[in-house]
Amino acid sequence: CCISSFIAIYAGLRNVPDIGLYFTVYALCLLVTRPISGAMIDKIGHDLVLVFGIVCFGVSFFLISIAQSLIVFLAAAVVSALGYGVCQPTLNYMCISCAPKSHRGAASSTNNIGMSLGFFLGVSSAGYLVDWLNARMGSEVAAYSNMYLIMILPMAVALIYFLIMRRRIAQSIQRYSAA
Repeated sequence: CCISSFIAIYAGLRNVPDIGLYFTVYALCLLVTRPISGAMIDKIGHDLVLVFGIVCFGVSFFLISIAQSLIVFLAAAVVSALGYGVCQPTLNYMCISCAPKSHRGAASSTNNIGMSLGFFLGVSSAGYLVDWLNARMGSEVAAYSNMYLIMILPMAVALIYFLIMRRRIAQSIQRYSAA
């Protein structure tokens, strides 16, 4: 959400034309990655797929933070689509699989509510962060660049949290998939 909400402004500040191509490349890559994510989960497991997706998100934020040309923005679109394209279905699978059959609808809804809340808090926080950084740095370009770098931190926290909780999640999935 931070990428799509601010990338047009940031690219404009960087004097990068045709940034709308970012969304085209992102959407096309998302069309490819979403169907593949289910097969990836079945083949290598949700753990590795989710870690891969989170790392892709972090890399995409880094690429955007240093982007000064359309090519780098488009590379970030590909990497970001990989991240979102595998994380979202994987998280949905995990939420549904960690619930008894009688509560899977509620688990899916809870996952979607969490994502919506994350979109709200992410964009709001990023906007305040850009304003705060701009006031201290005196440069909108630097403020946006640093905001994208700082957005790597929630990805790192999510990765660490998942790695800490993965055994517990796996046990829950195993318990409810056997039922």
